[in-house]
Amino acid sequence: MKKRLEYLKVQTDMLRKRGIFLLLICLGLTGLWGCGSSDKEKWEDSIFSWNGDMLLKEQEDKVQYAMDKLGCRAIYQEIPHDAEDEVVLDFLARRSAKGQQVYYLAGQAEWGLEKDAESMKAVVRTVVDWNKAAGENQGFEGIVWDVEPYLLDEWDEDKESVMNTYVANCITAFGEAAGEGLKVITCIPNFYDRSATQRGLEALIKSGCDAIAVMNYNKSDESGQIEEETRLVKKYGKGILNIAELQKPGYHDLTEINTYYYDGIEAVKESFAGLKERFDYSGMGFSWHYLDPVLEIMEREEQS
Repeated sequence: MKKRLEYLKVQTDMLRKRGIFLLLICLGLTGLWGCGSSDKEKWEDSIFSWNGDMLLKEQEDKVQYAMDKLGCRAIYQEIPHDAEDEVVLDFLARRSAKGQQVYYLAGQAEWGLEKDAESMKAVVRTVVDWNKAAGENQGFEGIVWDVEPYLLDEWDEDKESVMNTYVANCITAFGEAAGEGLKVITCIPNFYDRSATQRGLEALIKSGCDAIAVMNYNKSDESGQIEEETRLVKKYGKGILNIAELQKPGYHDLTEINTYYYDGIEAVKESFAGLKERFDYSGMGFSWHYLDPVLEIMEREEQS
């Protein structure tokens, strides 16, 4: 505990030194990336894929079937560190041939507290290298960050300080990615709009991404849970993707209120349609989490 507190103090001191910079860039003056995407930009409906095997040509029929059935034009794919170059490049070429976007899905909770976003910047360099190898119009469209600092012990000690460090890292990484022509989508939970982290949420949306993807994993009040996030993306002309969970209850402490596993595909589509009508925002899209359980649900529904 003592070690964690000392570490958090170092992070807090660093943030105080950055304070003026963050205030100017994030919440005051319009910075270099302050108001990136137009609210008229369409964010393609998408699906997450954490399974590296889905890169293989042998899995192409499954991937394409899910994309077609769900109406997805983008896939957020994690790339295993040991993936062979030809496998990744072939996957990118197949998606490009289908007119689909691929985003490089990456992140660890610890990245939120790293000095100067080192791991996130390394990912940007990796994606740039892949795109050079893939050739024009066949590379990654951008990056999806799955960095969840609220999973760290430090979060319980000082939410605001951890949030500010995380946001500073997102802003740094966004600058690197934007300079390379890459879009950035940042995954967030639906509770950053609470008092201790609301200021950081606004800074993140304004200066740290092109779009947010909200893990809206509670079916009881889906529109209310993203109302503040939608207000902020409208304010800054950014995108928002509402993510639906489809993993089986029991995984990661999920209960039936958190997931559409038993409700099925059509129930998710009805939810998405309702949110689209409720918010009437052209910068809103939708995403399915994630490919493996989706395939399981579709197989179950076909057999019933």
